This record gives sequence, structure tokens and C-alpha cells, in this order.
Amino acid sequence: MRSIVMTWALVILWMAGCGGTTPGAPAPRTEDVFRSGSRLRFEVTTTRDGLRWPGNLFDRTHGAVCHWVKAAPDGAYYCVSGVAQQGILLHAGETNDFYADAGCTQQLWLTSGTGDAAPFISIRSALHDGLPRFFTRGEHFTGTVHARNQDGACVQRALSTGITAFRVGPEAPPGTFVRGELRERRSGPGIATVFIEGEDGSSHFDHLRATEHDVPCLAGLASDDVSRCLPLTINNQMASGPTPHVWANETCTEPTYHSLSCTLPRFTVHFETNQCTTRVRVLSGKERLTQTYLQQADGTCRPTALASPCYVRAGEEIPARSWPEATPIDLKTSGRLRVRGLSLAQSAVIPTALFDPQVGMECRFEKDMEGHSRCLPSSLELRFTGLHADDACTQPLLESFRDECRQASLATLRDASTGGFRVHERGTRHDGAIFHQFVSLDGSTHCFESGRQPGAAYWRTGAEVPATSFVLGIPSVE
Repeated sequence: MRSIVMTWALVILWMAGCGGTTPGAPAPRTEDVFRSGSRLRFEVTTTRDGLRWPGNLFDRTHGAVCHWVKAAPDGAYYCVSGVAQQGILLHAGETNDFYADAGCTQQLWLTSGTGDAAPFISIRSALHDGLPRFFTRGEHFTGTVHARNQDGACVQRALSTGITAFRVGPEAPPGTFVRGELRERRSGPGIATVFIEGEDGSSHFDHLRATEHDVPCLAGLASDDVSRCLPLTINNQMASGPTPHVWANETCTEPTYHSLSCTLPRFTVHFETNQCTTRVRVLSGKERLTQTYLQQADGTCRPTALASPCYVRAGEEIPARSWPEATPIDLKTSGRLRVRGLSLAQSAVIPTALFDPQVGMECRFEKDMEGHSRCLPSSLELRFTGLHADDACTQPLLESFRDECRQASLATLRDASTGGFRVHERGTRHDGAIFHQFVSLDGSTHCFESGRQPGAAYWRTGAEVPATSFVLGIPSVE
């Protein structure tokens, strides 16, 4: 799913530690960043100080928030709502296609969800490059489920407890969802801003593209100590690393990089951390490794079995100056909140996040426990990941990595019973056992001991910070 809030949050992840300002930077107009259409309207949060901050898109026809999804059969984007995801794979290597008959002609849709009455269902098939297609939900099916195995034979498949099957109804007709396309706007030398333009006239910024290398990019500190737009590591065009303890040669001296795809990627992204600053070097992808090596505790280097994801050997570094500058800046101040953004090749700017100087953290508008929208701390340096300090899973733990570099002292937690958010101070350090809460398909909860993540520190939740401590916003649909 794509939304303007998700995209901006993604950009800001790479901006940590790259602070800076550009005096006199031109502030972007609202219509330059997001624009409502005849059917898709933006949810906008305003403050008493005049700030207008965009949120999700609202589909007036469906009366619900929608999110852009790239879909079959044409590979365009559709702003979908009321669609339930299948997400069931019974055997590795199968296509996620299930059937009601022994000839594998009458398609079924399977779900482990409970109480989801969404009128539409999504099916991803290898026949359409894994892109989803949307259908109406058919009647509940209680017969024998079939699927094709890797040899193409149609065979019976037993369902696990908690799995429900539905017949697949007619495909959603054209016009069910607003169709959109990616459109590029040049922003400066070597960089372009890419927007999703809806057929109803809506528009919003989606991502940045480094035009010289023809690849989506995010702001990060390059190896020449300049903030630049560097390639994403969350798609199959990239490998990243170096991978701890896994090496490319028999002396355990050449690093490996891991990739989500076993196709040789164009780029390899190398992270170099010095104290609390992370620099990024972009290397070419040289070859996919068929053998890796593991350094043993006694220092010896031995061959090891390849595991998923695939491993890559890197080539030469791509010159840092070939990546366009994308410098973090402060755009403007609206009362207590400060709008942060990126200056792109010194020719255009885009907003990326809100910063609350009073608490020293970035913030995002969320509902508090009373249902009011407030700009609550949004740092990922200190967060709740489902871990607890006790075997009943009643004492939440906050997790942080590289705690010596952590600047956040507050964490925002969702309340499961209301869906609202609470803000807590960081409490005392927890060095004992940790436990994870698991919810089974039948809805029952279980608490079991869990291992610690390497390099992580764990903290008890401290005192709750009153929601009234944070800036109030008034949400509305344009």
C-alpha cells in the first residue's frame, strides 16, 4: 500500500543524523505536494497555528480511506478500499491459487482472518507477475480444497484450523476503484519527483528518482559526507550489507551482501557506521555467490550452506558525486511545530516530516486515548515490538538498537482495546528474560520466552505522558 504519509515517513528514516538548513529555501505550495480530486479527497489535519498536514486519501464513493496498489491486469495503480487480502500459502512453491473442484477450474479464496466482511477480495497469481486482481467475495465454501502442485497436477489440500474458504465472484468492474499513474516532474540536475496522478484529478508526491541511474532513491549521507539521494534497499534491484559473519572468500576477508531476489542486482548498498554516523557507499553488483564462508568462534573460516536471502559479491563503488544532492532542511515553523523537508539539487523542496522542538522528536498525527488527533512522537529509535518483561505478557518492553546513539526518550504505543495511542517515557533497563505475545488463529493468546536481538537493549515503559502535552490537530476531509 502507498500513501503520502507512508512515503514521507520512508524518506525521513534515512535523514537521521543529516541535519542542516538552507537559508531562504522556497516553501512549497500546498497544491505542489498534494491535491484532492473529484472522488479522492485528502484527510487534512490543521492546527490553530495554521498548519495544514495531509494524511490518507478518502474515497467518497466507498466512504472509506483508500491506498494506492499496483495491480493487474494493466500494472496501473488503483486506490483500493474494502479489499481483504488472501495471504495463505499452504506449501512453498505453490502459486496461491486454490480451487473448489478436482479439475482446478473453480477458483477459491482463503483467509485466516476473522470477522472481515470486506466486499472485495484480492488474489495474487504467478500468472500476472504476482500483482493482485480484485474480485467480489462469493459464498462460503465448505467442500474439499484443491491446488496445483509444482508439477502442475491438481491435488487435494487439507485446511488448517482457522482457515476459511470462499468462492471467487466476478472481477471488480472498471470504475470500482480510482485508477492512477506515476507521473514525473523534474526537480533539478539528476533528480525528479514522482507523483501519483489519479484519473479524478487527485495528485500527490510518491517518491524521488535519481535520473542518471534511473532508480528510486532516498536521502542519506553519502561516502563524500554530502547528503544525497541514494538507491532504495527495499526492492529487488538492490543488495545491502555487509552481512555479519558471512564472507565471500575462504579467508573470511571479503564481505557479502544480501538480496531479496536471487537475480544479480544492479546496485549493492554498503553501510559504514562510525560512532553514531552512518555513511552509505553504493557499489555495483558483481556476481551472485554460490558459496559463502562462516567465521567460527576459534577464528577459522569454513564453507557454509547458502541460505535465503541470496548473497552477492560487490564490484566497484559508484562515484558518490553521481547521486543528486538531497539536503535535509527546516522549511517553516507553525506555532510549536516545525516542518522539515528536503532541498533537491538546490532547485526544489518537498516536506517530509513534522518536528516538535519542545520534546526534541519528530511527531505524527495520531488518535490519543480520547480520540483526539495529536502530533505524537514517531521515532523508531525506541519502540514497542511486542516484547514483555514477564511471562504473562503484561509489562511491555521498549527496544532500541545502538542505544549509545539513541536520542529518543519517549515511545508511542497503541492501546489494543481502543486503537488509540499512549506516550510513555523510557523506564529502567531490563536485562532479564524477555517474552513475546502470540495470537493464534482461534483468537487465543499465548506468551512464550523469546531470544534477544543482537545489539539490542531493552527498557521497561516508564510513566505515561499526558496526551495534552502534545499539539492538538483538527482532522477533516477536504
